[in-house]
Amino acid sequence: MNTFFRIIAVLTVLPFLSGCCKDHPSLPQEEIMCHNWSLTNKDMSCSLRFSDDRLVLDASLPGNKKLSLSGCCYADEKSLTVESVPFGTVVFPYRIENEFLYLGYAGKELRLQKENSGTESK
Repeated sequence: MNTFFRIIAVLTVLPFLSGCCKDHPSLPQEEIMCHNWSLTNKDMSCSLRFSDDRLVLDASLPGNKKLSLSGCCYADEKSLTVESVPFGTVVFPYRIENEFLYLGYAGKELRLQKENSGTESK
């Protein structure tokens, strides 16, 4: 294959490799939904990811307990709303600070780190 066709092939594939995110999301909800988020410490591990308009949250809790929440997700500047079959409608207030996403739940707060951000999770 000559060089011209290789360049054309690469340029044709590049738009598909960029994913669904803008280079620099302008709204907090875009920032959240463009990334995967995770937490791993001695007590628990948790991952949050998005696919289309769906949220998937998986957590391993102390005592070998597992939690999985998934469903259609809506986001605004202050909260994530998830419609799931086993839990009904769940609303998580949130805030983003640097590479961290803070999700509120039951009077508590969960701190998740943006994956591949290059900073350590505490």
